[in-house]
Amino acid sequence: MGKKLIGSVGLTDTGVPDDLLTTKGDTHGFSSTNARIPIGDNDQVLTADSSEALGLKWATAGGGATVEIAERSQTGSFTTTSTSAVDVTSFTITKPDITDGKCFSYATFAAYNDDNSTTNTYFLDDNGSDVAVGMTQEDGGSGGYANNNISLVDLSVADGNTLKIQMLVSGGTGVCYGNNTYTVPKLVAFGVG
Repeated sequence: MGKKLIGSVGLTDTGVPDDLLTTKGDTHGFSSTNARIPIGDNDQVLTADSSEALGLKWATAGGGATVEIAERSQTGSFTTTSTSAVDVTSFTITKPDITDGKCFSYATFAAYNDDNSTTNTYFLDDNGSDVAVGMTQEDGGSGGYANNNISLVDLSVADGNTLKIQMLVSGGTGVCYGNNTYTVPKLVAFGVG
């Protein structure tokens, strides 16, 4: 009985010569007659190509998507009385750098101010440009303060720029929490290209 190969549908016992496949990795092809498709080079894949006599060829595999993630969790609380934007300590990352890529960035954290008549403002800063802004108005009642969960989101180019959180206050002392019961503070940049 002649040889049959897995995936070689329709081969007859007498239609394929025993010496058709001669080299490790050869595979079977067909146009109007049975034919050998010799093994390709390392890292090549078998690809359909209607312009080839047997409808198949070995080619370099096409690239898949590049995915990179940069992230940082804030470990300690940050306080400020500054009425000008200041960097929140340890809340800075470098965005992925992917040619023609996009970057989805987000930050989440909890914050408050000890003066219930003040406003805190938070910025997601991309290499010196504010790309997302969040604001809280304290309303903790008499002498109290409110805990606020903040989320800042941006879609930009995956260009390897510095991404950081900044904040300022209109008065009192603003606090950006480290790990706490309200939220896990995190700054993430997810790049795809």
